[in-house]
Amino acid sequence: MTESIKQYGKSLAAFFAICTAILFCLLTGCTDKTEPLKVGMSMDYKPYAFIEGQLFVGYDTELAQFLSNKLNRKLELVKTDFPKLFEVLKEGKVDALISAISITEDRAQRCDFSVPYSGARFAFMFKEKAVIDSLDDLKGKKVGVVSDTVMHQWCKDNADSIGFTTHVYDNNLQILGDDRAGDVDVCLVEEQNARALMKTFTEYRYSIVTPENQKNRVLFSNRCQER
Repeated sequence: MTESIKQYGKSLAAFFAICTAILFCLLTGCTDKTEPLKVGMSMDYKPYAFIEGQLFVGYDTELAQFLSNKLNRKLELVKTDFPKLFEVLKEGKVDALISAISITEDRAQRCDFSVPYSGARFAFMFKEKAVIDSLDDLKGKKVGVVSDTVMHQWCKDNADSIGFTTHVYDNNLQILGDDRAGDVDVCLVEEQNARALMKTFTEYRYSIVTPENQKNRVLFSNRCQER
């Protein structure tokens, strides 16, 4: 697994080269164990982090708890929409971010990352009325995406050449809400998130790009197999 994405602009390599890591703000310099370990996290991103009842659950929440235990500090999770994560870190409101954050060169210049602990591909979520079997099927479509993500950057770089419009949101649940209302046609998310969301939003399917089929722009579709 690569530790950084060298280029994620117009290249479709971004679809299968995303790495996720813990983002630190000089965490090792925090020596006061009486202070809680404050971790910023977006809580709308199954299976990594989400709310179940009144509990924060998911892979990232368990990782944050493991980290706080190792540091012998009480854990305080700070629920934050993804576009605001880097802002709260910069302002010192949290000590670290654990929120399925992809490593990019730009982000690495601003913050310190751990080694990657996960990898992912992009996924186009859609209902049957807007079947996406190739990138050309995006032409004329309204694509919903979370602001300031690598998926958002890909939309910026490719919307004009492919011919779709980009609609930007604070979280994926907002996108799905607008899709159900007919305001967007396709949701661009990360593959593991698509699989988890489909357990709740059962009318959706998704398609992904693989290295083998990127040249002919045809997508690998799980829309019939995944439920």
